[in-house]
Amino acid sequence: MSFRPFIRYFSISCILLGFLSSPGSVISQESEEETPTAITEASDSPKTISYLGTPRVHSVLLYSDFAYTTRIAEFKLPVGSSEISLGEVPYNILDKSVSVSFSDAGRKFKIRGIRVLERVTRKFKSKETEELSRRKESLLLSLSTKSREVQELLDWETSFKSIKPVLREEEGVIEKVDPDSLSGFRKTFSDLSEENTKLRLSKLEELDRIREEFYIVNAKLDHLAQGDVLRRKEIRLEAEVETAGTYKLEYKYLIRGAIWYPRYTLDLKPNGSEAELGWYALVRNETGEDWNGVRLEFSTANPNQDLDLPDYRELRITSRVIAAEEKEYSGSEDRDIDYSRAKKSSAGPPAAAPVMAKEARKKVYRPSTSHAKADDLKSEDSDTQNENPLEKSRMIIEGNFKGQSNSLQVEENMGQLRGDLANQKTFFDQGSYEDSIRYGKEALRRFSGLRESSRKELKEIESQVQILLNRSSQLNSDRKYAYSLIAPGLSSEGFDFRYISQSKEIIPSDKTLNRVFLRKRTVPVTPTYESSPLTGEDAYLTVVSTNQEREPLLSGPLEIYSGENLLGTTSVSTLKPGEKIRMELGPDRDVKIVRREEKFEDKSGLISRKKTIRHRIGISIKNNKKRKILFRLIDRIPYTVDDSVEIRWNLGPDKPEKTEDGILTYEAEIPAGSSKKIEFEYTISYPANNVLRDSSGTGSY
Repeated sequence: MSFRPFIRYFSISCILLGFLSSPGSVISQESEEETPTAITEASDSPKTISYLGTPRVHSVLLYSDFAYTTRIAEFKLPVGSSEISLGEVPYNILDKSVSVSFSDAGRKFKIRGIRVLERVTRKFKSKETEELSRRKESLLLSLSTKSREVQELLDWETSFKSIKPVLREEEGVIEKVDPDSLSGFRKTFSDLSEENTKLRLSKLEELDRIREEFYIVNAKLDHLAQGDVLRRKEIRLEAEVETAGTYKLEYKYLIRGAIWYPRYTLDLKPNGSEAELGWYALVRNETGEDWNGVRLEFSTANPNQDLDLPDYRELRITSRVIAAEEKEYSGSEDRDIDYSRAKKSSAGPPAAAPVMAKEARKKVYRPSTSHAKADDLKSEDSDTQNENPLEKSRMIIEGNFKGQSNSLQVEENMGQLRGDLANQKTFFDQGSYEDSIRYGKEALRRFSGLRESSRKELKEIESQVQILLNRSSQLNSDRKYAYSLIAPGLSSEGFDFRYISQSKEIIPSDKTLNRVFLRKRTVPVTPTYESSPLTGEDAYLTVVSTNQEREPLLSGPLEIYSGENLLGTTSVSTLKPGEKIRMELGPDRDVKIVRREEKFEDKSGLISRKKTIRHRIGISIKNNKKRKILFRLIDRIPYTVDDSVEIRWNLGPDKPEKTEDGILTYEAEIPAGSSKKIEFEYTISYPANNVLRDSSGTGSY
């Protein structure tokens, strides 16, 4: 760790500005790994540059809300001028902070300019999407075929049920009924009806299964169609070299989305006189790039602080004569303007309120019911709405298979699931982690309601929901903890203090808090027990230590341990070198305190008729610990400003410190396993015809 004024950083960063030009933008539909390229003077087409190792993050310097990233890359360059692509970096870098350096003094390497280009790409799983699209069309065709087959069976069944035997009557002669023929007819009718029913139920079950599969496939397609939008920037370097060969380049840039907070641990040793103070940094990385095996350095400076004096401008005052007519005209014009503004302002809010409410309602994705969404899913090959296989199959299922159908529930679930997935991601991106957790759990509940085969098809989407749910839970927990964290720039008083990690760290860009170890020191501590038996018979442990470092202890949370036991968490304010810190660790059950008070009354004097009350106090302290302890006990005796009341007291064998308002402070050293007894008494004398009244003082101890 080193101590430097924060102005040193700006002397380095100011050299960056001379090489920068305005950024351009590139939009593409596919994301590909881009190999560094160079355009030489002899060729108009890009030429691939061979490199030794991909550009990697070498080190990161973290400020309160920025990171200064250093990358190193090696390239094989041809002779002459070249345009080198240093690769893509996160979108939220500061373009004007980019700098490139070449450290080999024995070789000539001229940097002619630096350009930063914007790139927007959208990733699609085109192969899987194509397969699912073909499968969807096939399912729509199967739905149309099965719906037609089922409808034909239903029409045949309706016609079949209308068949009835009729007795012919000709010229008064009535045909006789043959019992055998009638019995055969009834048997044939029953067999055909039963066979048709079985076939119809089989077709309906198959139709329901196809509908369910269709909505599962459509849900997967809808998820894949969104794609992943990736916004990145590309750094390009115009350079000139005299000799071809391998060149090692170092380039740096400031990037938003990184923050760190100080945090400490204090581990009390068994001897009671020493503790191990640990220094840590809590790091949150939201830069868009992972730091793998990177040495981290932490600074309390603010790179955004403006060091220049503000511009001063003169104040010029003039006057001119205004004619009376101009005054009147100006006044009437002002009144008209004020009146029109008043009309506009009075008419504005009622019209604006519904718009604002409408916009607020748009923030949450509210899917329509499955009936309303059927039009969105119909086949493009259908000529009319009546020929839509989804609508037709739905009508058939609802009329003939509703009680046994599974596709109707899946259709409803998939519609609601679409909204849950959209809301979960939207609220996560907005930082509303509790809402994101709620919609994530609702989405998982809908997955659990699917059949095993359908759930297996959506396994990838379900896994993504679970991952996002876990991240939301972690970030929500970190946010509650972060309320006690203090940014280092607020407690450094304008100085740049530096802290360096002791090992290379892995910090993913996932918004979570990561603990980075900085150092450990053995510091002397003085544990003391304090108690005020009047308020409670508990002994409270306090620890006093001193900052023996050359740098201040910045404000932050402090966790106190005794071995593996967490005693408690407290917060420390900025502690300068040499200053003492007092930490309260709560009650210790190994130290027992008992306070007893006795009161005696008597009357003395035949003429003065005074009444006297004597109080006798005894306090016993038992040390059950295996080491001696320092004990500080606070008690009190009453005091008065009434001349008719007299208070006398007897200190006993122990001599405490006493304040004017009667506060007594005892300090003692109690050996291990021993007891200490403190005794004192006081008497109060006052006229016997009077009544004593007591009241609380103005201070507290």
